[in-house]
Amino acid sequence: MATGWHPAPGQTLLVPSGPAGHHLFVLILGPVVAPDRGAASHVAMVSFTTVRDGIPHDAACVVQAGEHPFVRHASYAYYRDVRIEPVAHVASLVERAVWQPNDPCSPELLAKLQSGVCASRQVSREVKRMFGCA
Repeated sequence: MATGWHPAPGQTLLVPSGPAGHHLFVLILGPVVAPDRGAASHVAMVSFTTVRDGIPHDAACVVQAGEHPFVRHASYAYYRDVRIEPVAHVASLVERAVWQPNDPCSPELLAKLQSGVCASRQVSREVKRMFGCA
């Protein structure tokens, strides 16, 4: 695993997203053994998407510019696509510098992201079960 980086809630990673650059993902749960995913430890990660005028968005967790240094515009947690990834896979991508650690989020932002999981109608049943809100 990359020196100084450990998978824990609140850690963030920049994940390549095509020609647009990188998306910031926040680890919101884990490492945990995920139901129906075998004995390996997993993490749950969520990214942000910019709020755009006239386009509906999930209001369960809206983040303002500056709540994390990477967030420059009003954005929302994209709960529709929470990623559940094996820790070994994430660690490998970090070690190879494919995914890049970024500034961790504040405890307040982490709590906001975690509570949004149960509030959002966009979260899968699997993720809701992992958070105990299904």
